Amino acid sequence: MLSWMKWGFVINRLSGGGQGRQLMAQLQAVWPGPLLCDLSQGTFEDWYAACNEPLEGLITAGGDGTIHWLSHAMRDWPQRPLLLPWPMGTGTDCAKFLGWPRQKPTQLAIQAIKDRLDSVVERLVDHWLITGPEWQRSLINYMSIGLDARIALAFDRGRKRAPYLHLSPEINKMAYAIHGLGARSTPIGHALRLNGESLPDWSCGLVWCNISSYAGGAVLSKSSDAHDGILDCHALGPLLTLASALGPWRQAHTLGRAAAYEFELSEPTAMQIDGEPLVAKPGVYTIQQCGTARFAVSAE
Repeated sequence: MLSWMKWGFVINRLSGGGQGRQLMAQLQAVWPGPLLCDLSQGTFEDWYAACNEPLEGLITAGGDGTIHWLSHAMRDWPQRPLLLPWPMGTGTDCAKFLGWPRQKPTQLAIQAIKDRLDSVVERLVDHWLITGPEWQRSLINYMSIGLDARIALAFDRGRKRAPYLHLSPEINKMAYAIHGLGARSTPIGHALRLNGESLPDWSCGLVWCNISSYAGGAVLSKSSDAHDGILDCHALGPLLTLASALGPWRQAHTLGRAAAYEFELSEPTAMQIDGEPLVAKPGVYTIQQCGTARFAVSAE
């Protein structure tokens, strides 16, 4: 049993085309003080350090990227709080995997979450650490290189250029579809070697999946287990574009199920980690397990 007062709320106000700001406004009336963290007003680490005592759990309002950044910040903590996602992002695969549905930011929804806190149980998920040239990032949900990541990067750049056009998750999905339709299915084997081996000639992207939900609900491997110390790696072919952006219909070829990976990039390459796109520098990268993340699922 977990007390309401042992939980904190961490909000990414930029998520959900303004839904994060709406949730903040609703919460300020019922959850005041240091238990409410606005990521736009300071760092999570400083906020948590100011709490009077360790928290049992954190309700994280945002997308998969918000979970990603909080998990990375807590990677070395001896006791990590439970994470309960309030989904506001475009894909929200972590929330789908854990069974937390998308809902509008109303006081009724806040009360519903509050009523369920005493019935949550813990679920452990493997936490992976990606190390590259002068660079480290955490991996909780999924990671992609190539076509999927290029679409995510194009979407992210478009959203930052014109945030006033991205006002809801539904609009964001339409924007993803547009970027997906315009993406070229370029093989990536010339720029990437996996564990010292060449990729199949048809490979336009690689995806590592730690959970069984990807790209808004796709299941790339029914044998995936989020807490077995094994990370699945899949190659995706050229017939992807629209499915990559929108759908749960995916055709993937499993290249491996391993406890560690090493890959080498010979040129700057698009990469996406837990919904956070970037351009990765050339060099050698490793993926290794780094403990576990603690998540809350409802026992109801």
